Amino acid sequence: MLGFLPLQVGAHKMPSYFHLCSVQLSPGSVIEPGNWGRIIELYPQDNNVSNAWRTAVEQVFEATRLQLTPDAPSRLTSAFAFLSQADAERQRPQMGWLNMLYEVELVDPDAVQHIGVFDLLTAAYVIDGTRFLPKARGLATQYWSGSAADGTKELVTASPLRIVRRIS
Repeated sequence: MLGFLPLQVGAHKMPSYFHLCSVQLSPGSVIEPGNWGRIIELYPQDNNVSNAWRTAVEQVFEATRLQLTPDAPSRLTSAFAFLSQADAERQRPQMGWLNMLYEVELVDPDAVQHIGVFDLLTAAYVIDGTRFLPKARGLATQYWSGSAADGTKELVTASPLRIVRRIS
């Protein structure tokens, strides 16, 4: 007689990640990938220099991804999450204090993913008198190659994110 193990509900709990956004969402809500790229596309050509720098940095990171790791998910078509609540809290000032913190899970755990160091992006915005393109390319190379061991890690995924709960 064959023996069967009973099904253990909840035995394969999906890992939790942490997401910051300015929209109030309920548990079960889904954040579709690609919102950051949509926002970049909507920036008008105006005097807002911050938007121009964000666009330039993302374009350098995208060009570098295509050269180094073309199978990795594009930041412009992905969803983002931090690997721990502490990481999300540490980066909250960079992303805006109006953002709410959510625990999230991947809708499609098999979707293509990349883990990069978020601090490399914020370092690209530091005005330090260096030449922009070489600096941004160097940071992007570290981000996509995984050579930067230190710093806050972020998950870049083609999967939508499902809200588990609002933390703060």
